[in-house]
Amino acid sequence: MYLSSQIFRYVVTQDLAIKASAWTHFQSLELLNQVSGVPGYPGRSFAKRSDFPPAPQWYPSPVYPTLQFQGDTSSDEIVGHEFVYPLVHDSLASSDDERQRAYILLFNITTNIMTHDCGQINQTQHLFTNINTSSPAFDCNALSADAVWYMQRWPLELIAWPQFNSDRLDIQLNIPAECEQKPLSLQMLPPDERTTKKWNTNIYSLDDGDGFYEEDPTAFLISYW
Repeated sequence: MYLSSQIFRYVVTQDLAIKASAWTHFQSLELLNQVSGVPGYPGRSFAKRSDFPPAPQWYPSPVYPTLQFQGDTSSDEIVGHEFVYPLVHDSLASSDDERQRAYILLFNITTNIMTHDCGQINQTQHLFTNINTSSPAFDCNALSADAVWYMQRWPLELIAWPQFNSDRLDIQLNIPAECEQKPLSLQMLPPDERTTKKWNTNIYSLDDGDGFYEEDPTAFLISYW
C-alpha cells in the first residue's frame, strides 16, 4: 500500500527521484513473490538466513539459497498486491518489459487463487497438507451462493420504511458494539427483514428507517446485470 501512495505521488509530481524510489519498492515486492518458489504465492516477508535462526512460519527459500521467507501470507495482504500491480503497470512502468513484470505478478496471484477455489496455498501447505493459509473461510462456491441468496432476498421496495427488530427473541444483540448507538445484531439479517440501506452503511443496525426517502437501485442493478 505504501508503494501505491508513492505511485500516486509520482503521478502528481512527475518527480523522477520519486519514480526511481517507487520502482525500487516494486522490485522488493517482486522478490517477495519469487522467494517462495510458488508462482502466485508471495511471502509475507523475507530476510537473510543469517539474520535469525529458523522460526515458526519461516521457511528456507527454494530459489535463493541465502534467503528465508515468512509463509503465512493473509488475504488482506493479497488484496494489497492485487491493488498495486495494475498501478505499477499503468502509471509507473516505463517500458513494455517493466509492464510485463507487473502483469506477470498480478496474473500469477490471480491464477493461484482461482486454481485453489479462492484460497491462497503456500509452499509447505501446498506440498504436504493442502490447507488454506491465514485467510478468512471463503471459497468461490460460498461467495456465489451468498450473492444469489442476497439477490433473492433483496426487496423490490426501495423506500426506507421503519423497521424495529431489537425486540425479536430470535436475534442476539451485540451489546459491546453498540457504543450508545442504536441496537446492533451479532448476525446480519436478510435484506428483506431490515430497512433499505446502501452497502456503505451499518447492515447490523436493527432499528432504522423513517419512510421519508427512497434508495436508488444502483447496487441491485450492478449485481443483477
